[in-house]
Amino acid sequence: MLNGKQAKQKNMYIIYAALCAFTLLFWAFMTHTARHWEQPEEALIPVHFEGTWQTTADTEPVKLTEDTSINAGQMPKLWLKGRFDRDIPQGSELMLYLYQVRLQMYQNGELIYQHGYENGPIRLLQSQGKVWEKLVSGGISKEDEIEIRLESTGRTPYSSAYRMFLDNLFQGSGEALLRQQVRENIGKIILCGLVFLIGLVVLLVMAAFRFMKLPVADGYVSCSLLLMSGAVCTFIDYKYVTLIFQNTFLINLADTLTQLFICEFLLIYLKTYLHTGRYVNMVNRFIYAWSGMIILYYVLQGMDAVAGTGLEITMIGLVIILILLEILFIVRDYHIYGGKRTRYVFGSGIILAGMAIMEIIHYAVTGIYWIYVFQIGLIIFAAVQFAVLMGYTRERLMQAKEASEIENELIQGRIATMISQIQPHFLYNTIAAIQELCLTDAGKANKALNRLGRFFRNNIDSLTATEVVPFHQELEHVRNYTYLQKLRFGDGLQVVYDIKTEEFALPLLSVQPLVENAIRHGIGNKEDGGTVTIRTWEDEAGNQVEVMDDGVGFPVKKSGDWRIGEGQNTLTDSGRGVPQAGLENIRKRLLEQCGGGLSVESEPGKGTRVRITIPRQ
Repeated sequence: MLNGKQAKQKNMYIIYAALCAFTLLFWAFMTHTARHWEQPEEALIPVHFEGTWQTTADTEPVKLTEDTSINAGQMPKLWLKGRFDRDIPQGSELMLYLYQVRLQMYQNGELIYQHGYENGPIRLLQSQGKVWEKLVSGGISKEDEIEIRLESTGRTPYSSAYRMFLDNLFQGSGEALLRQQVRENIGKIILCGLVFLIGLVVLLVMAAFRFMKLPVADGYVSCSLLLMSGAVCTFIDYKYVTLIFQNTFLINLADTLTQLFICEFLLIYLKTYLHTGRYVNMVNRFIYAWSGMIILYYVLQGMDAVAGTGLEITMIGLVIILILLEILFIVRDYHIYGGKRTRYVFGSGIILAGMAIMEIIHYAVTGIYWIYVFQIGLIIFAAVQFAVLMGYTRERLMQAKEASEIENELIQGRIATMISQIQPHFLYNTIAAIQELCLTDAGKANKALNRLGRFFRNNIDSLTATEVVPFHQELEHVRNYTYLQKLRFGDGLQVVYDIKTEEFALPLLSVQPLVENAIRHGIGNKEDGGTVTIRTWEDEAGNQVEVMDDGVGFPVKKSGDWRIGEGQNTLTDSGRGVPQAGLENIRKRLLEQCGGGLSVESEPGKGTRVRITIPRQ
């Protein structure tokens, strides 16, 4: 049989094994699909341009070679003159990749194709110029003179934009080109799919838990959206996405939105690990400020007031600072509150932030993202957060299960306590006493019946009682019980009330069973009867309730297996029928419902003293 800890570890190993198996199967499926997605080699043929280049019509032409490097940031315009290295038959397609450039192409002095001049300036919300274009050839031979005019459109141009154009000329269909691009980027696509599925699984599982009213991890929505938006952002590579979707406006909108919302969701998710109020308030201001900047970003882009790429770098650089500040807050909180989950989140968050910073620096220098660096950070973060969220949820489920078991124990305890009140001899003796009163004093008989009814009604109410009740309500129950017992014992039972405070609450049926024990096992076993005293007072420890009798008492020792309270005395097994399980039930209910405790002092021949302590709240 496994203990609780071993069972938890086994469940966690099963989750990890299932995740690893899913990852391997997904990777194998995608790789298998890519390998079998083949086209004949002649379906896509590279085309090379041979000739000269110059920046204006008046400058001296320079021979173009494979090693020629032309910086688009320093040369906003480029003229190319020469020929293609192969014929482009009539009706065949020439695929051109344009990265933030306009294009005009002439064949023997006649304009045959242009891009980017039809709609004026290429704005961020229209197109960044990162797109594959298709030129349907009217028949181009190797002898035709080709003139290509390129113009950089970005306010912060990509330095290798011209070289990228020259290296990405292909004769063939868009479908064949798409196949080639997918094969070249299959690893990145698989990682994107895996991260997206992890985020989606976390979201669906947690949503199902919430629907079933099961405990769920805090921040699961922001974490899931962070992973899914990160997957979508890294999936968007214009070299193959623009071959699938023709609407560059929507592609660009999704690209920029996911970049900006990755930062938003990360700020929101990390906030769930903060405990200090002022840190939470500061992060809330970060989130509001970043949301406002996202709105401002699109307003400025719509007005064409600010360069998109430059603004992106500035904004993402700023949010990196905000994320690092939030991580610093988490570290300071960790030193105060601790927590293994916080340590894991801190470590994975540092890795993700560090790799994001590397991507930003690389983009600022080269004008292009690595993507793989951020993807690695994202997959590490995804794996850690998945494990943390699943572990947290498992703990919450275990806590809910334990709470349910405790609640069931308390319910069973209340039932047992109520049943113990309905002892046949108590009921028979009380009814017999009332019968006698009916013959001698009808008024007292009526009063006794009223007390008996209220006594049993209170016992039945205890079955559904889950909250604490005011002490005066429990005291009334005690008075009803002692009134009925005096009908039996007469002058052999004296009850003294020394009530100095009633301004507190405690679980129902906490004091009455103690009074019953004192009468049944203490006074009831003493030939000449005795006195039961119920006292309440308030001290530094809280509110005290004491039930004391001068009955027969029983042995108590300082050690044993059955504990009444923390560090308190324990009863021996020879307690003359004292219901130890009943006392233990009272102690549990006091602890669970109001943080109280119970202690017992007793000595054979001198009596018993039971004290309840209710902390001041």
